Amino acid sequence: RGFTFGAVSLCVFLLCLLRDRPVRFPRVKREVLAPGLAEVPALVAVDRRPGHGEAERVDAAVLGAEVAKYMEDAEAGLQTARRAAELLLAAASRRNATLGVIQVGACDGAWADTNDPVQPLLADTRVRALLLEPAPPLWEELRLRVSALPSAEGRLLAVNAALCPAAAAPTVPFYTVSAQYAIDNPDAPHWAKREIGSMLRSHLLKHKIPRRYIEQIDVPCQSPATLFEVAHAPILKPSDVDVLLVDAEGLDAEIVSAFLEVADLRPALVIFEHQHMKLPVREGLSEKLQKNGYREWRDVRNTVAVLKQAES
Repeated sequence: RGFTFGAVSLCVFLLCLLRDRPVRFPRVKREVLAPGLAEVPALVAVDRRPGHGEAERVDAAVLGAEVAKYMEDAEAGLQTARRAAELLLAAASRRNATLGVIQVGACDGAWADTNDPVQPLLADTRVRALLLEPAPPLWEELRLRVSALPSAEGRLLAVNAALCPAAAAPTVPFYTVSAQYAIDNPDAPHWAKREIGSMLRSHLLKHKIPRRYIEQIDVPCQSPATLFEVAHAPILKPSDVDVLLVDAEGLDAEIVSAFLEVADLRPALVIFEHQHMKLPVREGLSEKLQKNGYREWRDVRNTVAVLKQAES
């Protein structure tokens, strides 16, 4: 085999010289792991060949316990939401398991600008996801970007709706930064132009958005219970949710608590923004998560709660 490969390569080289073309030798295809995953080989020793078997469900507590073990041993700077998501994907891949993701506040899907923790998950064909974005222009961009991912049809669904913690009217008021703001402030950061829409007008004012740029629109509303009834939903029941990611600009605690009230919904990972929470609210949510079998870590922006044991 070595002789044959060498002979072929020599022939290619000579032909290229005769035809005055650049020499291109065959490339060896290599799999590139997400940053840091090489440090946990037990999680990523996966046979990814086509036909290696149909992916199946694995209990979220099993996956969560594996992620928690690594997080407990990792250095403080590596205990991030992004790393936890990568580790969960690796744990699921090792078992050839599916993952179900719900993201509340998915924005426009421009992950290079947002560094969204869910980014490593969505491109994997084992992952099914419901992605909620209330603002219609951002939802349309999200839908287009998601539809370009591998095998997206039937696997990933962008939903134009807000997540309402409790049963509510079909629509709710939502406050967003107008398109004129980006025109008048072209150098403003992505988060200021696109990421701080909220059901709380005060949240935009808190971020120093001038009143003239704040628009009120009515958006469709889904509750945690009705979300599984959305047409063409790729996740059909609460027990199939492995990741809950909430970025609701001031309402994260209420929304996470509402999901925890849904029977059989105990994701392996719960990720939410804590930077806008008052201390008593954050402590109350932490207590609720701990009672449901979760262990928490925090990075600069997010809290990541990992399910270590099933609810007794």
